[in-house]
Amino acid sequence: MSNTNPQVLLNQGMQFLQAGQPEKALPLFLQLEQLGLKDARLFKVIGGSYERLHRWSEAEQYFERSLALLPAQAELHNAIARFAKRQEDYVKALTHYRKAMDIQPTPERDLQLGLCCLQQSPALTEEANACFQRLLNHQPDHADAMTGMARIAAHNQDEASQHQWLEKALAQDPTCVMALSDLAWWYKERGESQQALGYFERLRERRREDPDVWESIALSALDIGDTSKALQALEQANQRFAQHAGVAKLYAALRFELGDEAYLSHYHNLPKTEAFVPQRTEHAALLIKEKQFEQAAEVIEEIRSIAPHQRQWRSLQSRLFTAQNKFEQAAEVLAIAEAKWQDVPDPLLEQWIGALLAVNEFARAQPLITALIDRNPHDQYVWALQSVAWRQGGDERYHWLCDYDRLVRQQPIIVPKGYSDLTSFNQALRETLFDLHTMQRNPLEQSLDGGTQTAGTLLAKPIPIIQSLRQALLQTMQQTLGDLPFEQTHPTLGRVGPTLDFSASWSVRLNSAGFHHAHIHTKGWYSSAYYVDLPRDMEGDDPHAGWLHLGQPGLALQQPLAAERWIKPEPGTLALFPSFVWHGTQPFHSDEARTTVAFDVLPKKR
Repeated sequence: MSNTNPQVLLNQGMQFLQAGQPEKALPLFLQLEQLGLKDARLFKVIGGSYERLHRWSEAEQYFERSLALLPAQAELHNAIARFAKRQEDYVKALTHYRKAMDIQPTPERDLQLGLCCLQQSPALTEEANACFQRLLNHQPDHADAMTGMARIAAHNQDEASQHQWLEKALAQDPTCVMALSDLAWWYKERGESQQALGYFERLRERRREDPDVWESIALSALDIGDTSKALQALEQANQRFAQHAGVAKLYAALRFELGDEAYLSHYHNLPKTEAFVPQRTEHAALLIKEKQFEQAAEVIEEIRSIAPHQRQWRSLQSRLFTAQNKFEQAAEVLAIAEAKWQDVPDPLLEQWIGALLAVNEFARAQPLITALIDRNPHDQYVWALQSVAWRQGGDERYHWLCDYDRLVRQQPIIVPKGYSDLTSFNQALRETLFDLHTMQRNPLEQSLDGGTQTAGTLLAKPIPIIQSLRQALLQTMQQTLGDLPFEQTHPTLGRVGPTLDFSASWSVRLNSAGFHHAHIHTKGWYSSAYYVDLPRDMEGDDPHAGWLHLGQPGLALQQPLAAERWIKPEPGTLALFPSFVWHGTQPFHSDEARTTVAFDVLPKKR
């Protein structure tokens, strides 16, 4: 018979908790609650047990119940703030950090409050600065506080001060995780990937159980062309973090680009538990892409049997039906989303919209599209879906949205300094880009088919000719897009600004029969292709071979929609178009490659 003496239960529970066995302590504490005990200290230890078991939601509930009975508990406000930060609810996190500081100020809480201020809003920079300054006044050698000052400098766009504070932090404490991470990213964002790699490797010594660090090492190694180091890092990470779907997916992608035909082998023989559903989900998606439909169906059935309550299997089943041109079945399997679409995650809702558009159900799709635009009016993919719905329905707003005459431009770039003309510049640029194409085939999940793509952010690389290109592109775009009118309700014209900044950039080399599937760019406002080098015999029997086409949706539709605008590529010219506009290229046949530089830009934040 179990003991119901409250004091005995409490003592036993505390002994288990202090021994690092929260799973044994928790039932005893909950038994006390069932006996009718309502005490702030009991709720606190129940919350603490849940926290140690990583059951954050239950932990927060009991901490809040404890605070309701005894509000002046700084450590519980601090804990709830941590939970809120994990959910990226910085408003709630700030509220509780401030309460903790009011009750019991400490240097550590000053640090966390300051960091949270920076994550919440640039408007709170002054409060963050006050927190870090108080901490440095108390502990002048505090490396994390110095890193906080570096982040303030970054918010103020003072790169020199940011770098100085980070160097100072590491001089004080060479093992400071925050400073190592921030300095690694400082170098990576500026294209100095060799230096970034060194700092990421130092960071790994302090955070070996963080899969993101291993991924950053691999990506930095790819930036400098060291595919062997990148592959080794991901292979080790996949072994170390067997349940991490992101690592497994990146490992598969790199193996594919390096020509490994068995690039999916690490997905085989996964444990049949719910913890491995994310990996199985990625595996099934890749099998569908490879048109291995029978194997994909088997993996989807495994997911359904392991986790029937989760949405992954429905999403995958719909994708499989779509790939098999079973459009009605693809829509039907997602029909459950329509009844309670407000509770459906955006990616699944977007898939449901695509399934409706595939069967020409644009009227049913429209309320869902409107809801997504209201949630995020700058979401380029949702506007791309809207363009399809309006075009299918013959809505005049389609021509307002996709006004090619007004929004699409083709223009030669300004000749970069040091070059007599664009021909000589492109010849030199082509040679540089050739060395940066280190992969054997196209990326696994990009629009490109039949060619290669450079790794990393091309226009951030500290290579003189790349930086000359970057400057010429910016100057040309400022002139070419400078006459765009402001129109508040338009997704592109409503964001017209005086200056631009690159959000992504890369180079593509298409080989014979290569092309881009129709797609859009989710990271941009405007997107572009700059034509570096074109085959002399590209056209052949197809007058549009190698051309850029606009308007053909990258969705599988029962009633396909054709391209509406064609752009003939010319060496030395830019083709500019809104990032939500569907675009792709026509295959070509030649012994020579088609080389471009592609990029996305955003209006620069003031």
